[in-house]
Amino acid sequence: MQKVMIIVPVWNGAKFIERTLDSLVAQTYKNLSIVVLDNVSEDNTVELVRKYLGNKYPVKLIQNEINVGRVGNWNKALEVFKASDTDFCKLVFAGDTIAPDCIEKQIEQINSRKGLKIVNCAHSVRQTVNTSYDMVHFNIPRYLSGKEALEVSLQKGNWFAGTTAVMLFAKEVIGDSEFDESLLWASDWKFWAEIVGKVGIGYTCQVRASFFMEARGGHRKYGQDSNAQKEEEQVKEYIKTLLCE
Repeated sequence: MQKVMIIVPVWNGAKFIERTLDSLVAQTYKNLSIVVLDNVSEDNTVELVRKYLGNKYPVKLIQNEINVGRVGNWNKALEVFKASDTDFCKLVFAGDTIAPDCIEKQIEQINSRKGLKIVNCAHSVRQTVNTSYDMVHFNIPRYLSGKEALEVSLQKGNWFAGTTAVMLFAKEVIGDSEFDESLLWASDWKFWAEIVGKVGIGYTCQVRASFFMEARGGHRKYGQDSNAQKEEEQVKEYIKTLLCE
């Protein structure tokens, strides 16, 4: 039974961290560890997380000594995963949630196809507490080779992980890849393109993750920045180089 680690990189997430942790500790898949990676929060995030520590929940808290930045904390999460004895990882940001059977179904998907190392799923985008819509990229389950996935990405943008919570990925696919800390908006797109381009990806159209717009301050901040489009064009050029290799 594969070991799975869910990592929650967070900074000042007190308003939303409990909704996320509630969804994670409710997973039906039991060979699971949950790590909250706090980036020196200035609110009571840590105090709230401590309620989930102990024998009742498989939750661990790691506190950075200094704030390493938004994207830097994502890379710290990759370091934590690579240093662990777990086989697969999922990154979930504060405010986002996953369905109770998300990990169980994604592991079943991994086991259904030899060599499958990365899977994702459809997700909902919750704009406010009462308004949401589903983001479904394909109407039927699909497997895409690395080249196919990258070609679709040039058309659809970061379809790999409109919310990072959709992705479940094996340790072996990371290698030396990391999130590009020079990119404030499109760093995640570049990272997913790099690792998916190596091994391909499996997709299911069932909605098993939720992106909570209100909780994502970085998404709102950098998405409105004038450099966002420039970064997206930069990543598109990077993807083109991957397709030529």
